[in-house]
Amino acid sequence: MSVMNLAGTPIGNYAPDFEVLGVDDEVHHLARYLEKYQVIAVIFNLSCYL
Repeated sequence: MSVMNLAGTPIGNYAPDFEVLGVDDEVHHLARYLEKYQVIAVIFNLSCYL
């Protein structure tokens, strides 16, 4: 199984918009940051085995 199949988004494509709750208790949306900044999001799970 390839990384693309596991992730659902091909490498090199834009990530789908998502939101996360920050340590400041604010909800942060990827799309809002993309309007102002170039963003690199690295998401990993230490218990995930490929």
